[in-house]
Amino acid sequence: PLSLDRYPRVAGWKSTDTSRAAAADIEDDAATIRGKVVVVLRRGPLTADETAARLGMSLLSVRPRLSELRRMGRIDDTGVRRPNASGKQAIVWRLV
Repeated sequence: PLSLDRYPRVAGWKSTDTSRAAAADIEDDAATIRGKVVVVLRRGPLTADETAARLGMSLLSVRPRLSELRRMGRIDDTGVRRPNASGKQAIVWRLV
């Protein structure tokens, strides 16, 4: 199960060993990436893809940080949707 005892202050993981290992690998950087995401969102609302592109980072590193920030109450869904790289509609996030 997702490690909820410390999530979202630290990276969460699911029941697999690979998920737990990935969370451990990112743990030292997660807070820094969350901070960078906040700085980028200060300039205006963005999708996860747009945020990752602005930061020059992998979407796989940025998207979980958005989930953590949402759980922390730092960001919110604007209700606006824009297409992401796969053409699907994506949430546009804003700072609270």
